[in-house]
Amino acid sequence: MGAARWNRAAHGIILKVTIPATDPHPVESPTDRLCSRKLEGNFRMGMRRIIAFGLTVWALAAVPAAMAVGPDIIVGEIAILNNINRYGPHNGITAYSFATTSCNIGDMPASWFSNTPDHPVIVQNLFRLKGGRLEQVGMAWLKHGFATLNEEYPGCGTCQETDGQTLGPGCSDTYDAALNGGQGLLGPRTQVNPSSGQFPYPFTAPPIQPIIGRRLQVKNFALDPLQNPGALYFLEASYISAHESLFNNAANSASWRQVSVVSEPAGFRLTPAGPTVREQPAIMAWQANDPTVEIQQVVVENDGGPGYFGYFWVAAKARYLGNCKWLYEYAVENLNSHQACGAFSVSLPDGVIPMRAGTTQVKYHSGEQVIPFSWDISTSATEIKWHTYPASVVPNANALMFGTMYTFRFEAEAPPTCDAAAAIHLWRSPQRDPYVVQTIGPMIGDPCQDTGPMDFACGGQLVANYREPGDVNLDGLVDFADASALVDVLMGTVETPEATLAADIDESGAIDGHDVAALVGRLTGSK
Repeated sequence: MGAARWNRAAHGIILKVTIPATDPHPVESPTDRLCSRKLEGNFRMGMRRIIAFGLTVWALAAVPAAMAVGPDIIVGEIAILNNINRYGPHNGITAYSFATTSCNIGDMPASWFSNTPDHPVIVQNLFRLKGGRLEQVGMAWLKHGFATLNEEYPGCGTCQETDGQTLGPGCSDTYDAALNGGQGLLGPRTQVNPSSGQFPYPFTAPPIQPIIGRRLQVKNFALDPLQNPGALYFLEASYISAHESLFNNAANSASWRQVSVVSEPAGFRLTPAGPTVREQPAIMAWQANDPTVEIQQVVVENDGGPGYFGYFWVAAKARYLGNCKWLYEYAVENLNSHQACGAFSVSLPDGVIPMRAGTTQVKYHSGEQVIPFSWDISTSATEIKWHTYPASVVPNANALMFGTMYTFRFEAEAPPTCDAAAAIHLWRSPQRDPYVVQTIGPMIGDPCQDTGPMDFACGGQLVANYREPGDVNLDGLVDFADASALVDVLMGTVETPEATLAADIDESGAIDGHDVAALVGRLTGSK
């Protein structure tokens, strides 16, 4: 079953080219659509023959796993041939779309019928890893699929071609960035039951906003390299299919790919910076870049209906800040749970008092009917909990719904353990028992360490964390607050060992004007 299979290999093989679509919202008949895409496929085939020889060795290495029972749709490639489109900027926001190549690694054709609700929808997201914290910074509405090309692609298997209204076993199909950014094809997330894959069609939606409406929207300040030194970015895509969900093959539907942000006069361009990592949600990128992160999967039975399964992932990290304080950070990604998460809690031992608690949620847009509440934070003697309004009270509250990841954090004067407990509380069914995972959290003990900032790794050891040069106040960010912290060290008002170490930005062993110049360089992007 798809839920039990994990392919952690990164496949970056490219055998296809895409042709920009002149009309982002095709209006021809399903037959015309298929013929148009077949002509496009013939062009691709010619190009493929030109480059196939140089990729033969790679193709032979991409051996697919045994086929799953039923259709099993995965994302085989993100942004093939660097196919990422930019729209804007507009009112401080830039929007994007990117190509997605689907693969059916199951043993049955997957339904892909045009002009019916029996087709997949495609999720497009963007994540940022900055200062050790992973956050989702952008998302798009759902791209509705239509017609397939049924092509060979490395790692998908041997294509058993069908009529173009299904995706055959072992076959692939690519939607280029223009199609995935076609505003008329992008529908609301809130009308989809993601664990059953069911939705009404045609969808209903407010009028399309110009330029960036419905597309993958990101605030410019979250992209600007000057404001995000050292940040890493990751695209994520997944396919939601009612046909696949009948066979419980949805757990491996997401893949991710690292991208770089390039500042240009026209705006911020995204360009691939690594291969596509198949069959993993983007939360795995945190652990891939920081091995001290612990991740657990949560499986919700009878999620979007009897027999359907929903999937969450819970990631955790602990960092020693100095001065006997620890920072605990959590990320929860909802792949496809219709139940959604209405509250997230972390257990606290006796006497531990959480401080500076916070949370970050990605914002809905383009008229999506979700109210952007700030999640409340409550504490008791036994837990800290972040929560929104239950569905029975506010049916369009911003619960942690599918295709989104929220982050949670707090500080405590308590050392970490890997035997703590965290819980996901279901939004639509709060009467059900919470789903508890073993994870990193605080325990009773001496929190003080004779070191500067360090990361905690399960097993009890401390490892030197990557501290961004210029992060003088040790909050995980390099910003203008660090200038004030540097002045405090220079004036002698703050003399702790961890602050002195962080203030030595040029690593010369002395705190002086060279460190001021180094910080200015970091803040302005000149260094």
